[in-house]
Amino acid sequence: MERALKITVALFLILSAFTSSPDFDLLVGFIVIVALGILAYNSHLNKKLIEMTMYLVIIGMFQPFYELPIEPKAWLVLDIVIAVGLIISAFVSRTKVVESNVS
Repeated sequence: MERALKITVALFLILSAFTSSPDFDLLVGFIVIVALGILAYNSHLNKKLIEMTMYLVIIGMFQPFYELPIEPKAWLVLDIVIAVGLIISAFVSRTKVVESNVS
């Protein structure tokens, strides 16, 4: 489920970067809040503090209630970088396999 949420958010961010509709940007903001909120909650349950903080910062940047004063070209770069980061994190897993020596 986490992989699907990350890919969905990444696709919406890429679409948002290349469209100029303020209504679509508002919709993407709400989608980002919900999807990354779920991912942040799951990261909190799994005790992944850095991942949870990253999701919360992204939610703060893309929330639709207060517009951050960032230039449009910078938003384009942010959208693409965050989308690529989400796609990479969807396919690269950092879970450590702990071997137990049960004798």
